[in-house]
Amino acid sequence: MDSKKTKNPFSGGIFSHSVNCSFLLSVLIVVGDGTIAGRKLIYCSRTHTQIKQVVRELRKTAYKPKIMVMGSREQLCVNPNVRSQPPYAQKAMCHSLGPQCPYFERASFIAKHYYGDPSIPKESTLDIEDLYDLGVKKRCCPYFLSRDTEITLRSQVVFLPYNYIMDPFIRSTLPFDMKECTVIIDEAHNIVGVTTC
Repeated sequence: MDSKKTKNPFSGGIFSHSVNCSFLLSVLIVVGDGTIAGRKLIYCSRTHTQIKQVVRELRKTAYKPKIMVMGSREQLCVNPNVRSQPPYAQKAMCHSLGPQCPYFERASFIAKHYYGDPSIPKESTLDIEDLYDLGVKKRCCPYFLSRDTEITLRSQVVFLPYNYIMDPFIRSTLPFDMKECTVIIDEAHNIVGVTTC
């Protein structure tokens, strides 16, 4: 397999990109005896469309790691009053509602049962659209669900756009320690555009 590897500046793990990232993902997650390795894997891509493709490929494999997809409030908000606002106002409205949002508190409840809940499809292998749909169905906030401590402690693979780890401010808000993770960046040649903005 044609792959380039360099030292991961965030964790000492392998920073890698390859033509077949879903294969690489499966190789990194599963150890020799078929169990899933303990170190959290952060899979970054330029867009959620690319992440969706990798999640779709992962669903086809025998591996069923506990995954979570992270997105912005704009992508994940299910509160119709907030969602109806222009994007610049959504974040401010979300902050002002905080725990008073009817969807916020349910996120914590759903998180406690997220892995292993038979009503969550594909053994929790959800892409960003599936996570949004789950929020609508369960009447919980997908944005805060994806950042809940219960979820982030138990998830084995986290999918997110790579600006989340390249931007120091966004990275500081992530609910896990990057030093304890292995990071894979799909199409790493695109990072130059993100880091020079």
